[in-house]
Amino acid sequence: MSGQTMNRPMRSGSRQRVLFVGSFVPPSATKVRGGVQFECQSLIDSPVSASVEWSLLDTTMESLPPPPLRRRLVLATRRLLRFGIQLVFNRPDSCLIYVSSGASFIEKGAMALSARILGVRVVLRPVSGLIIDDYRKSRVFRWFVRLVLRATDVVACQGTRWCEFYQSVGDLPSSRTPLVYNPVDASKYATLKTSGHSSPNKALLIGWVEQNKGIWDLLKLVRRFAPELEGMQFVICGKGSEFEEFVAAIARDNLGRFFDMRGWVDMNEKLAVLAECEIYLMLSHREGLPNALLEAMAAGRAVVATAVGSVPDLVRQGETGLLCEPKDVEDMGNCILELRNNPQLRQRLGLAAQQRIIHTLDYEVVWRQWADILLRKPAVSPLRTETV
Repeated sequence: MSGQTMNRPMRSGSRQRVLFVGSFVPPSATKVRGGVQFECQSLIDSPVSASVEWSLLDTTMESLPPPPLRRRLVLATRRLLRFGIQLVFNRPDSCLIYVSSGASFIEKGAMALSARILGVRVVLRPVSGLIIDDYRKSRVFRWFVRLVLRATDVVACQGTRWCEFYQSVGDLPSSRTPLVYNPVDASKYATLKTSGHSSPNKALLIGWVEQNKGIWDLLKLVRRFAPELEGMQFVICGKGSEFEEFVAAIARDNLGRFFDMRGWVDMNEKLAVLAECEIYLMLSHREGLPNALLEAMAAGRAVVATAVGSVPDLVRQGETGLLCEPKDVEDMGNCILELRNNPQLRQRLGLAAQQRIIHTLDYEVVWRQWADILLRKPAVSPLRTETV
């Protein structure tokens, strides 16, 4: 499935031709899940498509953990070839490229540079918080990131901190780093009711069971605050390379009563589990802007979130949620207990979070921002290079 190119009907009239590099495999057809799939499909389904002829190049990861390096190189080479063919023979007006970190940035960066060489406008959409770690670790990677950014016409950023980061790294003006939050269909979540318990018995975390997502911090937290948390259960919806190890650690520590490990859930199951839980947790060490958090806020849940990436744009301390420092088990635990013991605070934060999402991230707001980016056509940016 990865690397598949899907062409829409030929354009008519003045529709813009956009080569869209992203994730288009439906969740039912892959074990790899993420907010990028939802965001890409949301854009295709939006009114923007009335003015755009899409050519879709799927780059969904084949599996997680990733396949062996040799297999990944083969898949990346195929995608780069398909991208080049699309550029040469279909001559798009612009390219919209979703990019993560590490190897993904190298591959998508090569695509952006290829498009720039052929005079095709490039819109880059970075979606991973891990890019910061990659940037700091390698001098060569820093050079490559700067080169790609300066070859890009627009870097559509997920939040104000990312706008600042990419402006600084690429020496870019603010006009080339517009802020575009992830879209949320707020209407799907607005009718979910909370139980109204004075002491809620369930908190929810949706995401990969991986070190970077803070799942092991949650286990440390439960060990530390077990007496105070007695009677509470943490519902984990997701899987990952550390899932079995995490389940084994829970059993070894005799903490199974605190956890409900459900694996990945579909949309209906997600709505049902959100209805069960009054508190939502986002404990990641790095993030761009996690969709599951936004959905929980749209459902009016009180959230505890680490202050990473663009999360502080939307989770305002004491206003729309509670913020804590990543890996700070003491801070996280105190926030959870504060929400558990204060029903008025939960209700106030949940309602404020819901209103924040409706007014800032609803489809009607976000698709107009994408239309402005994709349908305008400024001159291709100058390509500047520098030595390593």
